[in-house]
Amino acid sequence: MAEARVVIEEWRRFYNRVHPHSGLGFQSPDDFARTMANPEPVPGT
Repeated sequence: MAEARVVIEEWRRFYNRVHPHSGLGFQSPDDFARTMANPEPVPGT
């Protein structure tokens, strides 16, 4: 049972942090968070 928990937790972390999500413009949540933390400046503002 402990091994199953480890495998499931590894999958969950991959899915929630590394796997691209369509709702985030096909970025991983980690990439999306980095993009939001350092947004590109908009010219003319």
